[in-house]
Amino acid sequence: MDLNSVRQFVAVVEAGSFRKAARDLDVPVSTLSDRIAGLDRDLSVSLLVRTTRRLTVTEAGRELYEGSVGSVAAMLEARERVVSRGQHPTGTLRITAPADFATAELVAAIGEYRCRYPNVTVEVHLTNRYVDLVAEQYDIAIRGGTLPNSGLIARRLGAGILVLVASPAYVASNPPLRHPRDLTHHTCVGLAGEAQTRTSVVWPLRSDGGARYRVEPRFGLKANTLTLAVECLKNNTGVGLIPLYVVREPLRAGSLVRVLPRWTTTLIPVQIVVPELRVPSLKTKAMVSLLVERLQPLLRDVD
Repeated sequence: MDLNSVRQFVAVVEAGSFRKAARDLDVPVSTLSDRIAGLDRDLSVSLLVRTTRRLTVTEAGRELYEGSVGSVAAMLEARERVVSRGQHPTGTLRITAPADFATAELVAAIGEYRCRYPNVTVEVHLTNRYVDLVAEQYDIAIRGGTLPNSGLIARRLGAGILVLVASPAYVASNPPLRHPRDLTHHTCVGLAGEAQTRTSVVWPLRSDGGARYRVEPRFGLKANTLTLAVECLKNNTGVGLIPLYVVREPLRAGSLVRVLPRWTTTLIPVQIVVPELRVPSLKTKAMVSLLVERLQPLLRDVD
């Protein structure tokens, strides 16, 4: 049976006439009549007897009505809840981003979002692990680098670079750095990623003139967060290759300085990624807009 036809049949029985039910459902009487006639054919019974004066429900019609009215009411109630959810988001919004990624900006975006949509619970998971959005039921991911063809929808935020930094005290007390090859004689600070399986790490550097050089750094320390790595660098532990937006303030304050300032990484694209849905939810679209507003300025000066 066609469920919509059953819903319309229930409406006719409750209204007591085709004309009144047609007004309630906002459909032509002829359409309603055709739908009920189709149900009669599907079930090989007559559900209603209609005369010029009255509408009578047959025994078969009464049985169908009594067996369907509760389900139709539940279906309509569920529809109203879903429509309301689209207009007034509820539930949980799950976000994943790299560890230490723009924490202050993320917090500001989430705070504004919660003011607008207080019935939505926001979960944020910061991890360097590659998260499968669909399998792990995440709504939004922030990712850097070139994305594989995964069937996800990406919105570009901008691009960032990584720069070489160290503390002024470290630079003053160690051999001068004139070329990336000199890094092999220095202690380096790196990141210990959750998904890192390689035994060696390469820093791919590019000069402002276009020259390229790949360095295999000699690590004296690895940290699992950028925050910890930066604090270690400020404490004279070595040279690190760190995203510019992370060390912008320490550079301004003088607790870190650029080394080999003509050498950086190439631009690394940063994007917001969401699963592909035929009808994107307002819950997700609203957060994406806020994240774009908060995060794009971080990357604009190197885009």
